[in-house]
Amino acid sequence: MLAPIVAIEFALTLLGGTAPAAPVPVAAPLPVRDLLIARHGQTEWNRLGRSGGDPEINAQGYEDRVSLLLALRDVAVDEIFTSELRRTKLTAALVASVRGMTPIADGDLDELRSGAFEGICRRTLGATELRPDEARCRDGEIDPAHPAIAWLREEYAKRDRDKFGFRPPGGESYADGLVRIDRFFARRGELLRSRRVLIVAHGGTNRLLLARAMGWPVERAVRIRQDNNWVFRVQRTARGPQLSIYRDGAWRPCSGLPDPKHGLECAR
Repeated sequence: MLAPIVAIEFALTLLGGTAPAAPVPVAAPLPVRDLLIARHGQTEWNRLGRSGGDPEINAQGYEDRVSLLLALRDVAVDEIFTSELRRTKLTAALVASVRGMTPIADGDLDELRSGAFEGICRRTLGATELRPDEARCRDGEIDPAHPAIAWLREEYAKRDRDKFGFRPPGGESYADGLVRIDRFFARRGELLRSRRVLIVAHGGTNRLLLARAMGWPVERAVRIRQDNNWVFRVQRTARGPQLSIYRDGAWRPCSGLPDPKHGLECAR
């Protein structure tokens, strides 16, 4: 049975605004048999630190989907789901072709909409701790002192104060995305309980999938990092859901709750 969603999350979807910083956690993990959660291959917007959109995967992204194929070479998969965005479909296509399967595209797995931040460099928005490629990202010829840039930076700064509840102007918050992910679990629950399922989706929605499958407080899960060639796996055991990650060519166990600042602890 689907765990209840706090009422404020529904209200946010309709009214706009910011959710509380500490949402009520689910009481128990939602049951899955064997759930593989992959992120799409890299896009140019990923590389440069631009938000949202529907870009195709780049040259590195095509290598990332080979990494996904290798991650699953000894793993049985009964069903494949993607979002409705091109980058997830292209990433899943290789695994599906090799196995003779047809992925199912589901819009509830789409990435959180970035609204006013869409297509804008994280550098322009004032983000810190930039990767080298992100530090070189440039947005046209707009003067950094332009009122539009100042407004975008003011809005983006609010995100760090409440990553779960913040909604970009015209976009979606994690609270909004959680409504979609809970709807996905409600519609696909029997299949997830009985079948071995691969989902190829996005950084934002994958955090929410993990939170529900593991029974974590969502405000912890939104800090989880997942590179484009990493795969999470949630398996049902007598002791509860067990989490592992495919990274650097091998599966590694993960343990404990995600740390509020540093994310998930997995073996190296």
